[in-house]
Amino acid sequence: MACECWLTPVLPGQEDTAREFATALNGPRRLELVEAEKRLSLTKEAIFLSQGPTGAVLVFYMEGHDVAASAQTSAGSENEFDQWYKTMFTKITGLRIGEPIPPAELLMIYSESEES
Repeated sequence: MACECWLTPVLPGQEDTAREFATALNGPRRLELVEAEKRLSLTKEAIFLSQGPTGAVLVFYMEGHDVAASAQTSAGSENEFDQWYKTMFTKITGLRIGEPIPPAELLMIYSESEES
């Protein structure tokens, strides 16, 4: 299982939009998210909103069989949910899914299941 994490800046004034996006993913669009994650072979996705030294950032964490391939599949998808997700991502960050975003370098990971 592969994992990737990356940070993206939040455009000024878009922090509430990021929260609304997460609320939709946790609520009315949850089933669509579950279907998308399965279609993209992702097993875990987490989005955090944090304050960095230069402003707000989104921290994305994803696990799956091939996270990079999943992102490329999503970038080219015409699925209505994927289109909405990409539109929201661009509105919040100014970036487009599929554009190169360097992942964070994994230095350490702990998983209880791996220690048994």
